[in-house]
Amino acid sequence: MKRSKAFCVNCGRETDRLIDGLCAKCYSEKGGFSQIDGRLRIEMCPVCGFIKHRGKWIEEDLYEGMRRLIIENTSFSPHITWRRVDVDFRRKGKTLYDAAIKIEGEIDGNKVEENLYTEILVEKTVCPRCSRKAGKYYEAIIQIRTDERGFDKGEMESIEKYLTESVNRLGKEGRDVFIADRKETRGGVDFYISDKRVAHSLVYQIRDRFGGEIKTSAKLFGMKDGVKQYRMTYLLRLHKYRKHDVIVKDEKIFYIKWFSSSGVKAVDLKSWKEYSFRHKEIVDFNVLRKEDFVREAVVVSKRGKEIQILDPDTYRTVDAVIPAEIELDKTVKIVKYRDEIFLIPPSIE
Repeated sequence: MKRSKAFCVNCGRETDRLIDGLCAKCYSEKGGFSQIDGRLRIEMCPVCGFIKHRGKWIEEDLYEGMRRLIIENTSFSPHITWRRVDVDFRRKGKTLYDAAIKIEGEIDGNKVEENLYTEILVEKTVCPRCSRKAGKYYEAIIQIRTDERGFDKGEMESIEKYLTESVNRLGKEGRDVFIADRKETRGGVDFYISDKRVAHSLVYQIRDRFGGEIKTSAKLFGMKDGVKQYRMTYLLRLHKYRKHDVIVKDEKIFYIKWFSSSGVKAVDLKSWKEYSFRHKEIVDFNVLRKEDFVREAVVVSKRGKEIQILDPDTYRTVDAVIPAEIELDKTVKIVKYRDEIFLIPPSIE
């Protein structure tokens, strides 16, 4: 069947498609393709600067948030393919902004441009996270302690940095979590965490990274909707031994290669054989701190498994035997214990 002709009511041009009685060219020239109704409002926390978006507080630049708000609240003609939206903001008052909006698009290959104007009111509202933080609200305490030793230089700083960065990352992702307080105690540091589920996860992450044993306790502090609310305390006691420390038991001397939450992998310095221990198996081992017993010594000569090194304390040449014939560098790590010298396998350094 032959199609009937369609003519534009404005210019009379014959066309295959009419839009509201107009050809694509005339329609693209008439304007009125977009609309934004009235003044818009956006909520911003004056403390942290987060923006409220669809019920959630997110980290977002105010201008980006206002631009997103404009796009979300602008209605467009279904016949237009939009390509670009530019917004120019001008501050009108302390919390009021003018927005000049330029919209570019096309319809059937015909370019269209349109300008809109609106106002945006920035409403300052303290977000729940900052409100709770100001009140030092917390649901859990993470206590960091050591077992029969003091903290190494930088050890607590490393743990605190890891904890702080983890909490800040979760906060930026929209989680209502923060460190409400930090208190130094005689034995270590206590961190007050706003979310007990996050605190539970973090203390196990810290243990896996820095070692130690965890003890958990709960204390009732109130009721909510008929449900008992508990504050949790997570005590992380760092092991008395650390990576690269030396542990001794029954005349056997071991160098700690690494440890995890499950146990320790160590090297017998007499045979260079590797052993795995559970933490409870080495509670009564004697611990020799790496700062006091691990030294660096110069290799003077080597023949097979017999070597001569320069004692780093007396500067005398001493003999030593290594369990395996291997290539050595000009210097080696040694352990001096009870007038004996043990070489640490170069492969684990």
